[in-house]
Amino acid sequence: MNSTPLQAAEALPDRAHSAAFWQEGKDTLHLAGPLIVAYAGNQMMGLVDTAIVGRLGSAQIAGTSAAASLFFVIAILGMGVMMALDPLASQAVGAGKPTEARRYLSDSLWLAVGLTIPLSLLMVASLQVLPWFGFDAETRHEAHLYLWGRLPGLFPLLAYTAYRGYLQALSMGRPVMIATLLANVANIPLSIGLAWGGQLGVGGAWLPWGLSQGWGTAGVVIATTLVTLLQCALLWWVVRSLAPKDPKKEASFAGVRVLWWLGWPIALQHLAEVGLFVLTTLLMGHFGKVMLGGHEVALKIASFTFTVCLGVGQATAVRVGYAVGRCDAAAARRAGWVGGSVGIALMSVSALSLVWMAYPLAWLFVKEAAVIHAAVAFLGIAALFQLVDGVQVVATGALRGAGDTRTPLVLGLLSHWLIGVPVGVVLAFGTSLGAMGLWWGLCAGLAAAACLLSVRFWWVTRGEMHAAKDRG
Repeated sequence: MNSTPLQAAEALPDRAHSAAFWQEGKDTLHLAGPLIVAYAGNQMMGLVDTAIVGRLGSAQIAGTSAAASLFFVIAILGMGVMMALDPLASQAVGAGKPTEARRYLSDSLWLAVGLTIPLSLLMVASLQVLPWFGFDAETRHEAHLYLWGRLPGLFPLLAYTAYRGYLQALSMGRPVMIATLLANVANIPLSIGLAWGGQLGVGGAWLPWGLSQGWGTAGVVIATTLVTLLQCALLWWVVRSLAPKDPKKEASFAGVRVLWWLGWPIALQHLAEVGLFVLTTLLMGHFGKVMLGGHEVALKIASFTFTVCLGVGQATAVRVGYAVGRCDAAAARRAGWVGGSVGIALMSVSALSLVWMAYPLAWLFVKEAAVIHAAVAFLGIAALFQLVDGVQVVATGALRGAGDTRTPLVLGLLSHWLIGVPVGVVLAFGTSLGAMGLWWGLCAGLAAAACLLSVRFWWVTRGEMHAAKDRG
């Protein structure tokens, strides 16, 4: 049956609306794909380093694990501040002002210089807590080696985060992916060679600087720092080759101020989330080493698959930022909802994989049957965990793209610490669920965050929107 001209005309807006959603999905996936690979690659380097250090001895793995946790918890503060560049650069690009985006990159690098010194001092001071937790002298020695070896890589890590944010704003995720893949290729031979040196049978006693016996933990951490420098240098080279070039070299106080005021809530939000998982691990120790081991294995696997929603969240932040830069609230809302839909779709695949492949995945990390059984049980909860976690991460990215960084901090604290933690403690210690109750508490907190952040994004995009620089 043929439609009338009037019916055809009325159908056009619906078709255009549908086409806009499909195009938004394609653009989001185009940017998210390389970022997912990059995040997964960074996770893979950590897993490889853990495997190498684990073969050096128990003191080495214990010391580096403790020091790596201290380094990460403190470094994430600086990385969170650097992520303030995401909305500023993407909104500038969306507004047709690429030079302004470049200026914000320059300001973020100066801010990284200013953050490096206090964060480094805080890392060194954090080593003093190790005796409080009963670490013996040998383990503390290995921890000191690791943390001091990572300090030279702190500024390159912050600069890498800034360069990544700038390239994302230009929809150039591929250089970030390539830099991470090259870093992975370099990391394995460097870590193994510097850790064992002549013990590998290639070179013998003539190797320089004491490498005939290998440098152990120091070798692994030097390799990690060199690889961080490599990633940063590669992105610097890419950014340097791009136009427009901004001749301004000195920091703009106004730009640094905006970056700081947008960035500190992101930093604290990340710290609160990391602290939540640290607290869960400490509480898990109450249920014995088998449950603790299963928890650690399941958490490592879930953290790796989590890189999918991280990439989608970053891509969504950029897409929303473009729309805000154009003062197009409808397009910003569309970008956020499409990003959420993409995140749910991809994390559904991840969730099914965790259910179907739970046993072989756990077996890759541990051989003890009881620990594998515990890990499989945790991974069953992690499957649901993945879905709500994907929604809350993408919603956070969408709000960050809109320039709203403080509300996610407040809603995250409310969801995780006032809902998730109490629910987990009650279920774990007040019911027969035991250790599993702690993970159901995590799931409850993430579900609350997903709902609240989604509602907040709907509220923010219902009317006129303002640039992130005006919020700062």
